[in-house]
Amino acid sequence: MKKYMWFMMLLLMGFASPVWASKMNLDPYFALGASGLQADLAGNKATTPAFHFTAGSTLNWISPNLGAEVRLGFGGQLSTFSGSINGYTAYLLKPSMAMTRQLDVYALLGFTTISMDIAGVSYADTSPSYGLGFAYRVPNESFLFTTELMQYRKNSDQSTTNISGVSIYGVSASFEFSYY
Repeated sequence: MKKYMWFMMLLLMGFASPVWASKMNLDPYFALGASGLQADLAGNKATTPAFHFTAGSTLNWISPNLGAEVRLGFGGQLSTFSGSINGYTAYLLKPSMAMTRQLDVYALLGFTTISMDIAGVSYADTSPSYGLGFAYRVPNESFLFTTELMQYRKNSDQSTTNISGVSIYGVSASFEFSYY
């Protein structure tokens, strides 16, 4: 129920954002996406589907090619580890470059907090994240289709007993709506 309430609150904020965004010279956007996350724990790998909601904005007062976004994601079961990815929150900067009128290439740099269970024990950890993506504008320039490769967490040791030994990365596809 809590996840549903957060999702609805963020969705409503996404619809309300044009009112204040025009006064602050922002171009807000929100996206819904699906991804396949892969967890690597000491050489053992497990894959789970995940879904995310993204709210972000272009930071025009700094550069029209720089954005910032917050991503809330919900994962699934990792049967290989007798665990699951419960959820994650990513805070990312998004520098981009237009290749053509329809195609943009962008990087994602920031931090992600991941909550997960491994062998019945719950862990939460924050670590650096980075990724590379492509955005394609459909004929209505407010809608974009994005695909990206993202490293949400890189292991800090080879532990098999806690989250410090887990690397999590994934490929995702999203539909994004931008306010212009």
